[in-house]
Amino acid sequence: MVIGNNYLIEDIMDNSFKSWQENPTPDNFKQVMTKIKPIINSSLSLYVGNEDTAAKSKARVLASRALKSYDPTKGTKLKTHIMTQLQPLRRFATSARMITHIPEDAYRGKKVVDDFTKEYLDTYDRDPSDAEISDGTGLSIKRLKDLRTREQASSEGSFGDYTPVASSNSWEDEWADYVYYDLNNINRKIFEWRTGYNGNKMLSNNEVAKKLKLSPAAISQRVAAITARLREGSKYAD
Repeated sequence: MVIGNNYLIEDIMDNSFKSWQENPTPDNFKQVMTKIKPIINSSLSLYVGNEDTAAKSKARVLASRALKSYDPTKGTKLKTHIMTQLQPLRRFATSARMITHIPEDAYRGKKVVDDFTKEYLDTYDRDPSDAEISDGTGLSIKRLKDLRTREQASSEGSFGDYTPVASSNSWEDEWADYVYYDLNNINRKIFEWRTGYNGNKMLSNNEVAKKLKLSPAAISQRVAAITARLREGSKYAD
């Protein structure tokens, strides 16, 4: 009976994924994210082993990316693919525990980020996005946020009429993560600097334009497009 139930759950999950693939609306994305919650929870239990809000947020981001990268034609089950993509949670949890016991890790972490950012800027003539920093340094997105100063200019704190929410478990946060990882790296930097996403310092459109060597008009157009995507998700929140 349990085996039958497992197959039924997988069928429901696969059908939700197919619906989202065929019609990638925010509502269908929300549905498939809901259906894979048991996999996320199972992975958290397996790789993390305790209640950890930061790990839950990391798991949602990894799961969202797993859905986007899944290719049914390769013969791997969706559940297996998601579980595989959630394996970095083990390293995330280990790093978090190490950080708790090694105070000087904050200094080393900041130096690693600063050195990588400088090298990247020298090579590509632009600041790397948080996703690029994470990939290049091995530090988690959450850790990058912890290393940053949290001072933010309130006058530049909104992105259109979108303001990042405080809760780490809300649908708005899940949708913001999804939108962020669906952008290219230039637009990710715009997202980070205009919203303060992941603890980044918030900048005005003109400041962002100077840093990215784009016109203020170009930044405004990109901001408008990203804001539309963020608003789109808010319509489907509970």
